[in-house]
Amino acid sequence: MIHKIISLTLCIVLLTSCGGRTPSPVMVSQFGGSKKKCTSLVKEMHMISDEMHKLLPKTNKTGKNVALGVIGI
Repeated sequence: MIHKIISLTLCIVLLTSCGGRTPSPVMVSQFGGSKKKCTSLVKEMHMISDEMHKLLPKTNKTGKNVALGVIGI
């Protein structure tokens, strides 16, 4: 009986944990993107990738995330 209550509680928590967040849609294509050549698309992808690497902090969060996951269990 206790296992059913724990399972039900866990299911409710997991199903409601993401509720209420506002969606942030992502554009699938840009205006004029279908007319661009492959070389310009590859160049733009490299520029975006470089910009992402500049904006992301250079920290190793894997160890911290694993530790928090183990503690949470």
